[in-house]
Amino acid sequence: MKVFTSQAAKQPPLSLPFKRATEKSPEDIPILTYGTASNILEFRKQLSIKAQLEYGELGRMIDTLVYPTFAPVSYNPNDLTPTADPHGLIKKAVEQKIVNLEKDIHEMNKNKVKLYAMIWGKMSVESRDIVKLHADYATFSTTKDPLQLVRTVIDTHRFTRTTTVAAISKRDGTVESSTPLLLWVSTSLFPPSKKGLMQHMKYIPSPVMQQSLLKTAQSISLVN
Repeated sequence: MKVFTSQAAKQPPLSLPFKRATEKSPEDIPILTYGTASNILEFRKQLSIKAQLEYGELGRMIDTLVYPTFAPVSYNPNDLTPTADPHGLIKKAVEQKIVNLEKDIHEMNKNKVKLYAMIWGKMSVESRDIVKLHADYATFSTTKDPLQLVRTVIDTHRFTRTTTVAAISKRDGTVESSTPLLLWVSTSLFPPSKKGLMQHMKYIPSPVMQQSLLKTAQSISLVN
């Protein structure tokens, strides 16, 4: 006797849920760009998601800009006496908590190097070049400190946008006129130097704007 099955029954089941082609994955960290079209905000947002997925609490430092802290294991020594703890169960529990804490701290320190590599690997050549001008670059690039790297990235990329001279204070406390221009100098840059300024200026296409920026930077003592 023949058994007939419907064509539909022969079809393999669909694999659900499926992701739309246009849906953005947390894995998609954009390459950090430098200049007036810098994508620092999107970069930091996606980096934060990826870092937390990969490294948990350590990844939160992308948003908080501080490393997570670990509370020490607290206990009452009187609870560990032979009288209070005749079978040593409380003592064993405390010891295990201490072991777990040390493990968490060790894991975080180990993952710092990996997170540093993740961040550096998603930076453009231009972004790397400007970060390398930081006074502490030689130190944090050797220790692979991801927190210092993130802080430097934010510091060096946040002023790459249209602003006014009045937004930058002179070292003597006064400010220049508020003539709008593309300001590529951050007051907190490493400290500001002519070398750093020239690194910024190579991304400004207009020679007139370059001279205007150089003159303004000199007038507010940003160039040595």
